Amino acid sequence: MTPAQPAVPPPHAPVPVPSSDLDALLNVTGFQPASATDRDDHDLFSSAEGMRVLAVQHIESPDRTGPTGTYILVFDSTMTWALPGSSPYAGIHLARDLTDRSFRLSYAYHPIPALAQNWLGQSGADPLALAPDPAVTVYRGDPATVALERQLASCGDRFRIVDHHTYDQVIGHGAAQEFFWKTWIIAVDTSPGSGEHPVRVFFEDIDVPTDSYTLRQGGFPTILAAREWTETVGDRAAVPLPPVSAVGAVRPRAAAATAGRAPGPASASAPDGAHAPAPNPSPRRSAR
Repeated sequence: MTPAQPAVPPPHAPVPVPSSDLDALLNVTGFQPASATDRDDHDLFSSAEGMRVLAVQHIESPDRTGPTGTYILVFDSTMTWALPGSSPYAGIHLARDLTDRSFRLSYAYHPIPALAQNWLGQSGADPLALAPDPAVTVYRGDPATVALERQLASCGDRFRIVDHHTYDQVIGHGAAQEFFWKTWIIAVDTSPGSGEHPVRVFFEDIDVPTDSYTLRQGGFPTILAAREWTETVGDRAAVPLPPVSAVGAVRPRAAAATAGRAPGPASASAPDGAHAPAPNPSPRRSAR
């Protein structure tokens, strides 16, 4: 399939927000970066183009003298064009120290908004308060999609991400134009009750003509079996996802607060003794 320029906004895209709005949300006037990395990352996001804000949460200091934490969910429209298949959603955590007037900025990219919300939750935010704002998003999920997104956002470090891929393609022209916007995620369920199918595939399917999308999950005994299913997506012949046993169903779990740093992957082994690769570091982008 040969990708062409998108004719409509990409998945979950909100009404365009000027980059200065993100700059205002990342306001650090009167603060100094805690390190050179914090300064560079702040400059990167505050001056970047192609960023669309989906949700924001501020955490106020106890004495109400100012926000100590700002949590932002953004869509980065440059990601899948810079590196096809990469994650387009970023969670950004800006931590301000009101005592020494310094700030730290951490961020991580994720393939779907719910996983970015989860990361922000493990950094100290309320993950459910950071769901994409319906007032600025284009696509709508059905009830099953919304329920699964909420569960993924609030389940803490239960799932270890093994691999993922986002298809963001437009095929053809004019009336024959077809949109192929789908994302698959392979994850290992590290909970004791994961059952006989501890490997999950989460699959998001965007239906552009109806402005809607679905997110579903399937259970697999091994990572290899899950990969075989994902190969059918790229071939545009995806078969139905196998069901997940009740013992392994996703249940919300309180997210551990680890403010100021990205949470590490779970330490559980991959099924069948396979060593699942650690998540790739968040890709660096050029500020444009």
